[in-house]
Amino acid sequence: MISDSELSDEFSLDTVGSHGDVKCKGRYKDYLVGVKIDASSFSLTRIVTFVPFYMLVNRTKHCVYICEEGQDNWTEAEPEQSAIPFWPENNAKRLNIKVQGCLSPPRTIDFKRPENCLLLHLDNSVGGITVDVNLSDHSATIRFSEYHDGAAPFLIINHTKDQTLEFHQR
Repeated sequence: MISDSELSDEFSLDTVGSHGDVKCKGRYKDYLVGVKIDASSFSLTRIVTFVPFYMLVNRTKHCVYICEEGQDNWTEAEPEQSAIPFWPENNAKRLNIKVQGCLSPPRTIDFKRPENCLLLHLDNSVGGITVDVNLSDHSATIRFSEYHDGAAPFLIINHTKDQTLEFHQR
């Protein structure tokens, strides 16, 4: 049970090494909790770990604000903060992201699909941040990091004399 939720459905604690998630149904939203079952060094005791399924990690020097697409309640991730629980309120698969001090409109990412080193270009005051979305059976971690030279997964160099190249990121 979490906050105002009901108890989750029953699940087995018998299988050491198993992991997954359980859902606690709340009045206004469902809470998805990751479960991992390990053996202790004695092998007779089981260690059951419960964590919020969605976790935010902000490794930037900026305050990052996260909100589900279509919602208006922003979750704050302070600079250099890790393990911030995030409880989605609907089935939206996309997050709006804005950075404190940035005048650009919020950027949108898909947080239910793995992503490695997605660069979010922001205005000149911030530059950009990279986003990694790591998914497993028992958790999803959304990590924000500072952009630095060489962090982009590719480099485009225009060697033409008078042609302009245009590109965009989806």
